[in-house]
Amino acid sequence: MSEEMRTLEAQMQQRFTSQIHKATTSTPGIDDLARGVRETPLTKRITNTITPKFSNISFPRFDGMSDPHDHLLQYKHVVQSTNIPTDMLDDMMCKLFAQSLKGAALRWFCNLPAESIDSFDELSLEFMRSYSVHIQSGKTTKDLWDVIQGLHESLRAYIKRFSKAISEISGLDDGTAREALKKGLRHRSLFKNEICARYPPTIQDVLHRAKGFIELEEDNERVERDLARTREELSKARDEREKNFRRERPHQQRPTEKRVDRSTRRDRKRPFSPPKYALGISPSELIAHLKRQDFVTWPKKLPENPARDTSKYCEFHKDHRHNTVDCRALRTEVAELLKKGHLHEFLTEKGRETYGLDGEHKERRVVQQIEDTPSPPPVRKTIGVILGGSIYNGETVTAVKSNRRRAMQPIAVILPDDPVEHSITFHSSKATNLSQPHDDALVLTLNVLNCEVGRILVDNGSSADVLFLSTLREMELSELDIERSTTILTDRL
Repeated sequence: MSEEMRTLEAQMQQRFTSQIHKATTSTPGIDDLARGVRETPLTKRITNTITPKFSNISFPRFDGMSDPHDHLLQYKHVVQSTNIPTDMLDDMMCKLFAQSLKGAALRWFCNLPAESIDSFDELSLEFMRSYSVHIQSGKTTKDLWDVIQGLHESLRAYIKRFSKAISEISGLDDGTAREALKKGLRHRSLFKNEICARYPPTIQDVLHRAKGFIELEEDNERVERDLARTREELSKARDEREKNFRRERPHQQRPTEKRVDRSTRRDRKRPFSPPKYALGISPSELIAHLKRQDFVTWPKKLPENPARDTSKYCEFHKDHRHNTVDCRALRTEVAELLKKGHLHEFLTEKGRETYGLDGEHKERRVVQQIEDTPSPPPVRKTIGVILGGSIYNGETVTAVKSNRRRAMQPIAVILPDDPVEHSITFHSSKATNLSQPHDDALVLTLNVLNCEVGRILVDNGSSADVLFLSTLREMELSELDIERSTTILTDRL
């Protein structure tokens, strides 16, 4: 038994020693790696080809993570640009291809079967098959129709994206590219209108025309930025003036601070102010007269209310709520009818004076208003405004003298004095001594900021209101005090 144990122990010791020696003297797979380095996938015909002298080449490096087709195109272009003879070009492209690889791609090349590659076409095909997963699909016209200008994207940025898209599509015709570009532009685009109106024949012509519209768009944006900066500076200057004014006069408000917002005035509930009139008939007689007329607007029936005071009755509303003499709706309706010329026969003498139906009282009231008008402040200076000459007088001295002789002839037409009924500032009686026809301008002198501004032209309805900057400077006003006003010029022809 002991002999058998000794034999078994010796065998185990020998096997254990053999395993330790094998593990310490040989790395698993090292022979295969060494064999891969020594062998080449190129045939002996290619490897025995003598490499000619050529300038140093900087090859693009492929690591197996990009498009293999793009790498082949770039590699072929670099090799073909050298001075290698044409008959040796294919073999040299095979021998130099490993220099354009790195990392996993270089290991792939070394692991190819020995002497399996005899031409660059075979090498290219094997290379494309191995890395086909990284081949990018080519762009189509469908991708071009998806290139659309963004809401806030500039024309320059859009044209740049569109140009890149058409460069990636092969065999693209001009008509398709032009229509895709027109569709992608924003609605109401000036460049879009240009394409529709001019219809350029080629896409190159379209892109060339886009340069002018890009410059126009950028110029407009630059002007808008300048205007915004100017508005900001004016606003800061106005705020600074306001701050200085409050600092110098803390207890005085500027006129702008007294303005009340219109919406605030509308929302504020005003107390009822009954119209002022005096009728010589009672409310019952008034209601009876109104019932016989067809121009009266009768109120709607009041909603039912059990808590309403039944001791009061309104003949105008025909309901219990208040008495007829206290009806606000009736007073308002009577005031409207008086303005329209109705019910004047029922007015008392005081009522006729209130509504201006008494001529003597009206004239007396106008005179009183004129007398109560405060005198204007003293004039600081007088500013003359130049007015153009007459088309009837002409521009020469001879024409002026000829017009003067015609004006002194007895055939001159004198307009009759035909004053109008209502009070106006100027009427036809002011033209009684003018020779007809005439084009004399109606001018006047006004007091503006205590300055007597003379020869102001009254607009005849076809002129534009223009006040020259020199006049404002004479009035000692700066450009910061001028507020912009937008008006529309209309044609009366």
